[in-house]
Amino acid sequence: MDYFKRLSHLLQTEKEEDRRQYESLTSHLPITDRRENGATWYPIAIRDTEIGRGDYLTIEVERTT
Repeated sequence: MDYFKRLSHLLQTEKEEDRRQYESLTSHLPITDRRENGATWYPIAIRDTEIGRGDYLTIEVERTT
């Protein structure tokens, strides 16, 4: 059980670090720069939607610019 507790803690730490890096990358850049470097997809077009297995909604999107 200690293995899974440690793994859960490590995954949470990784998630927090990923979020911190994303926020530091995007907080000071204008949306045009974020679009150019691929950090932001805006605007998008919804191409398809469907209900998949387990009643999960699947949405297919595409960058328009």
